[in-house]
Amino acid sequence: MASPPPPASQPPGPSMPLLAPLGPAPDEAVYTDLKAVKAALNKHACDHGYGIGVASSRDQRAYYKCAKGGKYDDRGKVSTVHPTKQRRNTRTMKTDCPWRAVATKCAGRYKVEVVNNNHNHRAFSDPLALPQFRVSAILLEEQENIKKLRSQGLTAKQILNSILSENPTSHLVLRDIYNLLASLRVEELDRNTLTKWLLKV
Repeated sequence: MASPPPPASQPPGPSMPLLAPLGPAPDEAVYTDLKAVKAALNKHACDHGYGIGVASSRDQRAYYKCAKGGKYDDRGKVSTVHPTKQRRNTRTMKTDCPWRAVATKCAGRYKVEVVNNNHNHRAFSDPLALPQFRVSAILLEEQENIKKLRSQGLTAKQILNSILSENPTSHLVLRDIYNLLASLRVEELDRNTLTKWLLKV
């Protein structure tokens, strides 16, 4: 069953900044798979000072949103939750941005269309402010080094400290390392059965 269409943007009001595009919308194009769709949208977004994420994805249709889309989930930070159980050091960059795009499958290929090209925030002055661009900027040698350090049993914090000691100009933060390690686990699980993977770790 196809996902419902993205909601229409709200009109600007006192609590919502004026909506405006961050550059032209990506050209409508056709791609062989969803990986190519995401790469093209990411490239266009990076060039114009914003990022994208996957809102929902099915074989026949995938929706994409701005990296600032959605609202902050404050569960666990309300006053009724005991302080020892609250999430700490939480912050968000979400502004409920309405930018949306959809990739629809037709004859085995995906056609991309931007259904809302408006943003409710300014462009990023540096793409490396977004985690997906920081991670994609990691050199192959650094990726191999992270795998090596992980295999030695180092924690995410120790891995980050090692990277920063070798490359003080790196923009990586601790959350990036956690995300990379999670991606490595997914890759390993894809190559092995669940039982073999559990025995391995």
